[in-house]
Amino acid sequence: MCSEEPGIDKLGITESVIEVMATTPYSYTTSEVMYALENIGFDLSTQKNAQASVHAILTRLANKKKLTRVANAKKSPDGHPWEWRGPQYNTADDVEAGCCWAPGEEPPLVDDDIPF
Repeated sequence: MCSEEPGIDKLGITESVIEVMATTPYSYTTSEVMYALENIGFDLSTQKNAQASVHAILTRLANKKKLTRVANAKKSPDGHPWEWRGPQYNTADDVEAGCCWAPGEEPPLVDDDIPF
């Protein structure tokens, strides 16, 4: 009996992603979700392509309206615009943290935005 594992269920990757997104007031990139998963003790090495798995789960949750997928993120204006917002998302906290555009604020222009 002493050598037996305790009866604690480990969460799967989908449940872990849901847990991470259910508790954050911020918008997260896929990479930030992965970092948060590691912080709660989820072992991403069990996944063949962890980033693809996490992104697929986030997309599926957004399609089911459990999350919101947003573009034009302040954190990654250079080519990785997708971010995810969970049910606890708070615009004021996100703006204060400098992680998203304030309402009415415009992203800076990049060369690709200028027509020639």
